[in-house]
Amino acid sequence: HEGNVLKGFQWVWSTGSTIDSGMIHGQLVDLTGEQLGKDLSLCLYPIDAQDSCVLGPPLYSTRSDDSGRAHFHHVKPGSYQLRAFLDKDGNNRLSEGERSPIAWSVAHTDSSNHSLELPLTKLPSDSLLSWRQLPADSSGTLALHVNLPQVKKGMLRLVKQDGIYREWNLENGVVKDSIGGLPPGQYALYVVVDINGNGALDAGSYWAREVSDQILRGPDVEVRANWHVDHQWVN
Repeated sequence: HEGNVLKGFQWVWSTGSTIDSGMIHGQLVDLTGEQLGKDLSLCLYPIDAQDSCVLGPPLYSTRSDDSGRAHFHHVKPGSYQLRAFLDKDGNNRLSEGERSPIAWSVAHTDSSNHSLELPLTKLPSDSLLSWRQLPADSSGTLALHVNLPQVKKGMLRLVKQDGIYREWNLENGVVKDSIGGLPPGQYALYVVVDINGNGALDAGSYWAREVSDQILRGPDVEVRANWHVDHQWVN
């Protein structure tokens, strides 16, 4: 194509007497659900492939668009290992010098009735942030009730754009508390499902086969000056 990259171009081969018709559709996001996994390589490998398969050519490949969505077409029926990673040189493999978080999953081509979530394992490291309460006449109060029985151990975080405002240990999925002196604005609630019980958010490792801590996002909270807000997150 005159030396230019032709995006979206596909070669299709038949593995039998007909053209394969299997399809996989999905969307990549980070574990908080906020950042989209755009312009990443998604690759399918044999179900029995080793972890080092990302260093070689895949059976099938595609790239995610600006919304993080990606589509495989003309896939032979069967089970595959799915990998997603940042591929700067566009050769659908991790090349020397490339360092990228890798998301992985086992994909089945008969999963048309199931959604596929492929979380990227790159997460921010936990850090300690300082915060201060505002005077009562310029701040709001939040009464919080969280009941998530499926979470046996984790951390509940109240987050604003400039950082974490409050954190609670989530034992058996229950938190009840009232927080005053909050600056007005929009807040998000996150639960970190603490898989290994170390009290921190762990990003996981592809090469060590360590799964990232799961993050659940609750309904957003709006705090207004001189308002008392009752907020529930119950599942």
